[in-house]
Amino acid sequence: MALDQRSCSILNHLVHADGYVTIPFLTETFRVSRRTIYYDLDKIDDWLKERGYSPLKKIRNAGVYLEEKEKRKIQEDIKTLNERDYEYTTKERQAWIILHLMTTDRPVFIDDLSQLFRVSRNTIIEDIKILKNRLDGFQVALLSDRRKGYLIEGDEKSCRKAMVYYLSVIFPEHAWSVLEINKQKLFRHEGAMVFPSLHPRVFDDLVHFIQRCETQFELEYTDDVHRQLAIRLIFILRRIQLDRVVRFDPIEKDVLSDTPEKALAQRLMEHLAHVYRLDIPDDEIYYLATHFLGARVNDLRVQETDSRDIKKLAVIIKKMIDDFEKLALVQFQDREQMERNMLIHLKSAYYRLIYDIQMINPVAEQVIEHYPEIYHLTEKVIHRLEAVVQKPVPENEIAFMALHFGGWLRREGLRVRKKSKVLVVCANGVGTSRMLQQQLEEWFPSIEIIRTATTRNYHQYKHQADFIISTTPLADGDPSVSARF
Repeated sequence: MALDQRSCSILNHLVHADGYVTIPFLTETFRVSRRTIYYDLDKIDDWLKERGYSPLKKIRNAGVYLEEKEKRKIQEDIKTLNERDYEYTTKERQAWIILHLMTTDRPVFIDDLSQLFRVSRNTIIEDIKILKNRLDGFQVALLSDRRKGYLIEGDEKSCRKAMVYYLSVIFPEHAWSVLEINKQKLFRHEGAMVFPSLHPRVFDDLVHFIQRCETQFELEYTDDVHRQLAIRLIFILRRIQLDRVVRFDPIEKDVLSDTPEKALAQRLMEHLAHVYRLDIPDDEIYYLATHFLGARVNDLRVQETDSRDIKKLAVIIKKMIDDFEKLALVQFQDREQMERNMLIHLKSAYYRLIYDIQMINPVAEQVIEHYPEIYHLTEKVIHRLEAVVQKPVPENEIAFMALHFGGWLRREGLRVRKKSKVLVVCANGVGTSRMLQQQLEEWFPSIEIIRTATTRNYHQYKHQADFIISTTPLADGDPSVSARF
């Protein structure tokens, strides 16, 4: 029995848990149904039995746990899973194909990929078709050549954008427990990734170096960020080795030049240039600085609160929360702390949008499915941020922001109140109806206007409404609120 990414992560939770792990905890953590969790637990049970371990202990209303005496050995087995014990999802396999093509210095053909991922040629051909379309969205081309095999071509900034996105597929935040498995793929010579001039210890060295530099430059990133940046750096170094380097506009460089993130990036690149004897162009330092700016932090620096960008974002977050309160019919009590916490997140999101750093949000689909009201409300207030970055905010970032709004609703014991559904009846034509609808929505954010209708056809829709607002008395005496316009 082979484990996939999520079942590996669940097993890792069980290994590190003190006592029982409840099913509700697992469904909330992985944003999947109880049925899916039970399916994964059965898969884990089969994997444990194949290796001579005791099956999972499942106690009704308590949860599941592992035998304490077996945990350490199981943890070592997770770290050393070989290819045959690990089951790629379609998304993982396609992400690895892209990352492989971006880092290899050898021709890659269909048979190579088929053998590497233990799937048929037809499966790889279908993957390639899908990936060609998806890379179009990054303005990157996936080409084929009879002698050179498959190649990825495009402006280096666009290639890096795609690379960072697919790295977030392989290393999502909730699945860092399978990091050891995926790290093995980076350095083994027969595997999906080959970094012949980098030592396998480079990942841990980079994490520790970033952590040491934080204090010096008065920055404090979250634990996940250390690992994300270390993984990205390994791939950035590989692109530099292959002479695929980014080019930065002088104006952009001038904006970044005095930031602590640029100073940190310079210190790190100088260290790597010395250790790995690389000639690292100046532009790569500025490119790395944009990743530090877009990375999530635990708090804002004192000096940072007076910066022009932060002051601008502070105004945006106030307006977003004001809009959200009106639309959700709630009032947050601890506004000052809420604004500060959401500003910390918004700062990172702002720079990710400015510098086109796309990341997958592993729980975006679950947020949209399980918390549609909060997501749609966030969608309605996000225009405040879009006006500043001058581009649409993608679904992943909206879902991140929705999680913050949802967290504050839960923290303060608030619930989004259901809006009253209103049918507007107007006899004065389409233009007047729309003007009336616009004014009513502005004056009464607690209502949802399902549609406008005339006195002749409103009967078709009145059963859908909680009440009716009409500019003229209704002939058959249907109860309505009179509106003069």
